[in-house]
Amino acid sequence: MTADRDSTFTAKLVSSNAPYVWAVVILAAVAAVLVLVIVWLRPKADALDVVAQVAKGLAPTVAGVMAYLKAQETHLSVNSRLDAFMREHAALAHRDGQIQGVADEQARQAALDVVARKNEASGN
Repeated sequence: MTADRDSTFTAKLVSSNAPYVWAVVILAAVAAVLVLVIVWLRPKADALDVVAQVAKGLAPTVAGVMAYLKAQETHLSVNSRLDAFMREHAALAHRDGQIQGVADEQARQAALDVVARKNEASGN
């Protein structure tokens, strides 16, 4: 195995945890703004109850965003490995074709040599 082939199959993950962190921070900011707006619009409402209701509504959203980002990361990882595998397969198929071509040419040349020797032997 060559170093090129080994490096082909080790796909680098380009993603990090930054999108997850940003998604959670942005959704937390949205939740905070939503709580402040509701408390400002309804000053007699219990603030703890408002926070609980907003958290109950945003928790599935945060979970969905996290699942989407993880699925996207997995897709990119699998797709890059599949691309590397296909490139390697194409290179191997090309090398196999070259080897078969050389073998066919050698067989053809050997057959021509046999015919030439027969012609020389029968002609002399």
